Amino acid sequence: DGKKITKILVGTRGSEIYELATKSGNFLLVHEGHFQGELWGLACHPNDPDIFATCGDDKTVRIWSIEMHRLLRKVTADCTMRAIAFSHDGSEIIIGCGGDASGEKGRKDE
Repeated sequence: DGKKITKILVGTRGSEIYELATKSGNFLLVHEGHFQGELWGLACHPNDPDIFATCGDDKTVRIWSIEMHRLLRKVTADCTMRAIAFSHDGSEIIIGCGGDASGEKGRKDE
C-alpha cells in the first residue's frame, strides 16, 4: 500500500522486546520480564497501590508500575529467590533466597 516500515519489534529468548528504528538503527527496550524457571514471589507496596515487586528463578528482583505498565527497576542477585515482601512502610524489600526448580540445594540453603 506504499507505506514504509519505520519500526520493527524484536523479541528475545530473555523475554525482552526491543523497538528498532529502521532508518537510524537505534533501539529501545520496551518490555522485559522474568525469563528463566518460575516466578515465585509477588508483593504489593503497602503505601503505593501502583507499585509491586516480583522475584524468582532468574535471580532477579523487579519493581513494577501498574499504571505505567512497565519495569521500574531490576536487581540481579547470585541465587534464586522464593519469597518477597515490603517492610511495613515500604522503604525496604525482604527476599527469601535459595532452592531451585530441580529441588537441589544451593549454597544459600545450607
